Amino acid sequence: MDNIYEKVRETASFIKGIIKETPHIAIVLGSGLGPLADEIENSIEIDYKDVPNFPLTTVEGHAGKFVYGHLGNRRVIAMKGRFHHYEGYDVSQIVFPVRVFKMLGIDNLIVTNASGGINKNFKPGDLMIIKDHISFCTISFKRQKYK
Repeated sequence: MDNIYEKVRETASFIKGIIKETPHIAIVLGSGLGPLADEIENSIEIDYKDVPNFPLTTVEGHAGKFVYGHLGNRRVIAMKGRFHHYEGYDVSQIVFPVRVFKMLGIDNLIVTNASGGINKNFKPGDLMIIKDHISFCTISFKRQKYK
């Protein structure tokens, strides 16, 4: 199955069959924030290895699972661990979860990571907002329309 749309659809359908409801928010948990997933109530966990077409994380400390449930009064699905270009994945694999989230009907995405380490004014735990980034990858994008 080489068609990215079909792969996204198959993956979203698999996840939807387990969680049944559409989450309000998707959260990609970066390094150090995995424990937030433990705060999700009435949780359902789905290992990435069980999800069709889904890449696996190889980074130590990244659990490699979705956690679905309630955080406050919102339905959320969190990625507890993610995959990176330096693990050997190409860009289409790295952005695959975001495409799946959209196919699930999720309009709100929170992405976290360990950034800002070179700013000497930051202390561990400080929050920052990334408003732009520099990509050292050569990427060509093909416009894809989802139904």
